[in-house]
Amino acid sequence: MLEFHKPTMEDKKWIDDVLASSRHKGDIYTFAQLLLWSPHYGTAICRHEDALLITSGHSGEYCIYPAGSYDIRKVMELMKQHFDSRGLPLVIVAAEEWQRDELMEAFPDRFVAEESRDDFDYIYNAEDLINLAGKKYHGKRNHISKFTRAHPDWRFEEVTDETCEECIAMAARWREMNDDGEDSGLSDEFNAISLALRSRRELGLSCGLIRCDGQVVALSIGEPLNADTFIVHFEKALPEYIEAYTVINKEFAARFAAGFRYINREEDLGIEGLRRAKLSYYPEILLKKYIITERQ
Repeated sequence: MLEFHKPTMEDKKWIDDVLASSRHKGDIYTFAQLLLWSPHYGTAICRHEDALLITSGHSGEYCIYPAGSYDIRKVMELMKQHFDSRGLPLVIVAAEEWQRDELMEAFPDRFVAEESRDDFDYIYNAEDLINLAGKKYHGKRNHISKFTRAHPDWRFEEVTDETCEECIAMAARWREMNDDGEDSGLSDEFNAISLALRSRRELGLSCGLIRCDGQVVALSIGEPLNADTFIVHFEKALPEYIEAYTVINKEFAARFAAGFRYINREEDLGIEGLRRAKLSYYPEILLKKYIITERQ
């Protein structure tokens, strides 16, 4: 019987080893992502031989496609038994196209896959975000010029022990200014950002900030996903410094992602404004994700 548990720092070594040989481009397949968002998504993990198995949902209602080395037929039968024992249907979320195809080939006519547009990852050419060259990025360059005229003293800094708590305070202020009083997940996101900043070394995260007018006005957090892709997990700017989003996007990419081919800026969660913003940077790849269920 599979035994799942909430991810802890003690799981980092074996999960990193499993993921090192994986071919994923999706944002969920990093240890930091699993750990930081576990309270929000109810993430639980299980090691089965050389594979990482993941369930999601606070009652373990869903599973993530396995990572590592596995026999997909054996692993999915084990997952099926796990869900059957709990009286739940087997539902796979956030599966990439190659995972969908692998599953369909292993189990012909057993599963149905449906695109989940809100979960698509936005993947960009790193050089595009670093250089903002050409006509299509004219507006972005104007944002940076406007910000520079208004705040000529701005500078980009890597987060240090001395500035970590300043960044957390800035994230808290951002949350307060954007909280509409509904259960939007902002508190869980703030907790994830705080843990990411305070545990950045242990998690292997890169963290940067924009400072101007004597305060931190924007921050960004990311890490390598694999040899050719860097992933940005969080990016925040105070509303009164809205152009700082463009500034930190460019500066963070230049400092930490210059050696990578791609930058994955994760999904838009179906939020209209966030979708427009991500599309405005002209992604090279919209990484499709699927929800996969068993045929009835």
